[in-house]
Amino acid sequence: MNTIQDIVNILERIAPPKTALEWDNVGLQLGNSRTKVNKLLLALDVTPQAVEMAIQKKCQLIVSHHPLIFRPIKAITNPLHLQLIQHKIAVYSAHTNLDVAAHGVNFALANAIGLQNQNFLTSNSGATNYHMIIYVPQDAAADVAQAVISAGAGTLGNYTECLNSSFVDGQYQPQPGSHPYTGRMDLLERLVEQKLEFFCDSTNLTAITQAMIKTHPYETPVYSIYPVVQPSINYGLGMVGTLPEPLALEDFAALVKKTLGAPAVQCWPGRLSSRDAVQNIAVCSGSGGSVISAAANADVLLTGEATYHEILDSQVPLVMAGHFYTEQPVLAQLATVLQDAGIHCEVLLPEQHEIARMILL
Repeated sequence: MNTIQDIVNILERIAPPKTALEWDNVGLQLGNSRTKVNKLLLALDVTPQAVEMAIQKKCQLIVSHHPLIFRPIKAITNPLHLQLIQHKIAVYSAHTNLDVAAHGVNFALANAIGLQNQNFLTSNSGATNYHMIIYVPQDAAADVAQAVISAGAGTLGNYTECLNSSFVDGQYQPQPGSHPYTGRMDLLERLVEQKLEFFCDSTNLTAITQAMIKTHPYETPVYSIYPVVQPSINYGLGMVGTLPEPLALEDFAALVKKTLGAPAVQCWPGRLSSRDAVQNIAVCSGSGGSVISAAANADVLLTGEATYHEILDSQVPLVMAGHFYTEQPVLAQLATVLQDAGIHCEVLLPEQHEIARMILL
């Protein structure tokens, strides 16, 4: 039987908490990570309806997109929190870290509408980029390189094991109490070392450093880590891709409505007319007003919602299908991730959501 921690480990491989935006609150929000899990429920929000379903289905865990606890609380008096505690239901939330993940919310939305040639729309995320250099004797270089790559070093977009290697002249003089790899006490030791260089994200910097130290043959490994000005290319907010064939803007809006099961969509033509063709599509699930400028070169931006003035000021055509409907595809995506990882628990997807109670007049 799997524990909550087993499930968290799978989720955090695709959406590391350190990639969440600074203002966000993600991770295990309620419960004990050692709790055994027979059933879990996936939901966008921890609503009374979702909690009731979790109780009825005897779930031990709710995995939500939007956090249960967003701002600090001083007392546990919320009836929803008390109900979760009473029924021993834990809550884990992956919010902006899932938004910026390569296989997260926007990836699921882009896949749902059939976009090809997908790339990140922006580089916005909580991840920072580092350049790491390691000096190692030649006969140990391959082992050290493999150790850091296995820990996550050298991943750049769709490429892995990216690493540079060169040879340098090194020297050191062992002092009393030292245990040198080569050389003798108080004598200057000169040797040719291999210099390994690679980029890594803040999300796995600690694991990479630990793997290097564990594998490095020197008593005192020689390495350096530099922050890099450009952001990580492994995470970003929004996606951009192409439709297999061009569609008129209004036909694209109709496709979105049908594909996402939205009761209605809003279409702002911006610089186009409703019959102009679109093919290069930007997507940002949920509230996408902040990426409108980043989508300037796209034919249209598909998002959940934008404010009145964001819409009015946008030259980029906007198709807005609702916050819930643009984020909902990620639930099936998460279910697949868990099942493919061998998580042996029943994954329940709510058939209805609080949003379904809205009355359209």
